[in-house]
Amino acid sequence: FAGEFLEGLDLPDCSEFHSWCIAERGNARALHLRLLSQLVDRLKQRPREAIEFARRQVAVDPHDESAWATLVRLLAAADRRREAEEQGEVGR
Repeated sequence: FAGEFLEGLDLPDCSEFHSWCIAERGNARALHLRLLSQLVDRLKQRPREAIEFARRQVAVDPHDESAWATLVRLLAAADRRREAEEQGEVGR
């Protein structure tokens, strides 16, 4: 995943395309989040490896409190306590 689906491609005079594109962007974003969640879950026993995917999850959906909590837990488990505290503050 690199940006939004068909990012930068807009046809303002074509409402059908616009509606389809919005729906597909939502589907792609949801798939991206599910994939990241699965990667974080599978790597939770290896927090140093899971952190990057948890960061991406927070970047895709910065309003997801559970994603922030997971990132903070992983950072703490990886002995990166100061960073965990900073991310906890940012997430609040």
